[in-house]
Amino acid sequence: MNFPRSTSHKSAQDVLNDCDNSYQGKDISTRVRMRCRGNVIHRIKEYLNGQQIKNCDDGSSIMEIHIVEKEQWWIGVVLSQGKEVEIIEPEHIKERIINSAKDILFLYDKL
Repeated sequence: MNFPRSTSHKSAQDVLNDCDNSYQGKDISTRVRMRCRGNVIHRIKEYLNGQQIKNCDDGSSIMEIHIVEKEQWWIGVVLSQGKEVEIIEPEHIKERIINSAKDILFLYDKL
């Protein structure tokens, strides 16, 4: 059985460069570093165009992605990886993920 090859996705910066003139020339993407474990490494590469920048002794990898902060999709991707992804920097992105997780917990605590 032949499976289609995985295709490469454009980086966030390339997508931004393709946008209309209102975006061009503005730095609206943010670099995010995260520690990824297991199969999540491949998912972050596939879904968020992640780049491995360091392999760690424990088998995890430090990865880098570029996100458009106003978008929400990347938050869902990160949260869906559970404890296999840990945001390292920047701090305000780490706080955003923590607050999103707290909001989810709060929703279910009310039940």
